[in-house]
Amino acid sequence: MLPNFIICGAQKGGTTSLYHYLRQHPEIFMPEEKEVDFFANNIEKGVAWYEAFFEGAEGYGAVGEASPNYMWREETVDGMSKMVPDARLIFILRNPIRRAYSNYWFNVSRGLQRVQMPFSQAIREEPGYRNYVTKGFYYEQIARFLKHYPREKILVVLLEDLLKNPEETMKNCYQFLGVNTAFIPSLGEKHNVTVLPKNRLVFMAFNLWVPIRRALSKITPPQVRRVIGMPRTWIRARLFSQAKPPSMAETDRVWLAEAFAEHNRQLSQFLNRDLSFWN
Repeated sequence: MLPNFIICGAQKGGTTSLYHYLRQHPEIFMPEEKEVDFFANNIEKGVAWYEAFFEGAEGYGAVGEASPNYMWREETVDGMSKMVPDARLIFILRNPIRRAYSNYWFNVSRGLQRVQMPFSQAIREEPGYRNYVTKGFYYEQIARFLKHYPREKILVVLLEDLLKNPEETMKNCYQFLGVNTAFIPSLGEKHNVTVLPKNRLVFMAFNLWVPIRRALSKITPPQVRRVIGMPRTWIRARLFSQAKPPSMAETDRVWLAEAFAEHNRQLSQFLNRDLSFWN
């Protein structure tokens, strides 16, 4: 069995929260592992590998998965359109300036970004420009999907709406997926919050572990990764804290606003919605 809907992105745009809220619905099936990432990084493993994530989904009205790499990676659209041409697609977007800053600190917390390179430098040089800035070129990415999927099969959700009016936003998602719109999910828990090591020693140890973890994840079955993830969650809760990153420099905010201006204008026109509050 293959999914009939997919949350495609954006990264650090609220995909994790939306995934958890949707899978609470009794008519919606989503695998326990959030980022299957099949069309971005695992398509060579074959359709049987992908279908295994949806075992037990028979009888559900909506069957889906959430992999934010799909939106950004150009090569995903072709595979998706061939394998799941009738799927409904959900994109959850966030102020691209805040998304870029959040993505930077999230990568720092994962050992994927050298904290010695400040945000100001990272966004102006490669690969940081590609990792943090181009991921906010939302309409450019959505337009790739519009070449293969009709507009009525695409739902764009703003994280700001989900935070301000969560019940109404989820109701719109349920309506889009064709499930009972009266269901109200539990919306209190925060998901995928950026955490930072509590001291320098922990940070150094974590940076040594990251490449090992990434290598192991490529050869470890999903069932094993879920078991390993339980003690990892316990350890992170004790060695890491939800430290608030420093405020973004105003010069960086202005620079990013200019970089995103035309892309935001195109998205605003596409959604027929004023997005000036993003600036």
